[in-house]
Amino acid sequence: DVLGTMEPVMRGIFEEFGEGKPAKKVVIVAGFQGVSGRKEITTLGRGGSDTTAVALGAALAADCEIYSDGAGVFTADPRVGPEARRQEELSDEEMQALARAGAKVLNQQAVEFARSTGITIRARSTFGGPEETVVRAGTGRARIAGVALEKELALVDVPAELAERA
Repeated sequence: DVLGTMEPVMRGIFEEFGEGKPAKKVVIVAGFQGVSGRKEITTLGRGGSDTTAVALGAALAADCEIYSDGAGVFTADPRVGPEARRQEELSDEEMQALARAGAKVLNQQAVEFARSTGITIRARSTFGGPEETVVRAGTGRARIAGVALEKELALVDVPAELAERA
């Protein structure tokens, strides 16, 4: 349970750096570690850095910026489909579905955590530029937001509203 693992960390961060505290310290955080209920340091696994970033955002009541080699979230993997377009904005439900289906741009647990804590994620490029995809609650529409590819696996998940129109 990601929330259970990160809760003690979030509480400690807020107590040290939360609302009303002077910003006099620079904090460096290992991006894939958490603490168990027994206070044991543990790794969060693949995508743990994304989850850590969201946990920090939740603890500090701040939006979260996650940087990767792509300039946001695209309708498909641009390396596979060169016609893929960057999404300006996605709902957390849409991003969760893409991550669950195999999209690697944002970790599924991090998106779930952001959704449960109300944190907005801004997916940006490590290499700079203004392009980004904003992932937040309540922006979902009945649409096909993107396609994720997992080799040797086919999954089609079409919302009921769209299926009825087809």
